[in-house]
Amino acid sequence: MTLAELKRVQSSVLSTVGTQSTTLQSMQSLQTHLQNLQLNAQSTASELGDANMAELAVQLQSLQNMLQMSMETFAQIVNTNLLNYLK
Repeated sequence: MTLAELKRVQSSVLSTVGTQSTTLQSMQSLQTHLQNLQLNAQSTASELGDANMAELAVQLQSLQNMLQMSMETFAQIVNTNLLNYLK
């Protein structure tokens, strides 16, 4: 084998090693992301399992009431501004 061929083979090997290194890094990043998702899912499942349904229903109703009030207030503001604009 000539020196030029050895350099070509070395370059090819280094290129392949670089590609594999990048792929390994991507796989490790993906693994970390999946582990974080799994922990979040377990945490959420635990929180839901410990939830008091009556308390959640009261909180949901309270949030719905606040949303309704906000929407009604917004509608009044928009209507008032529109009426003022039309005058």
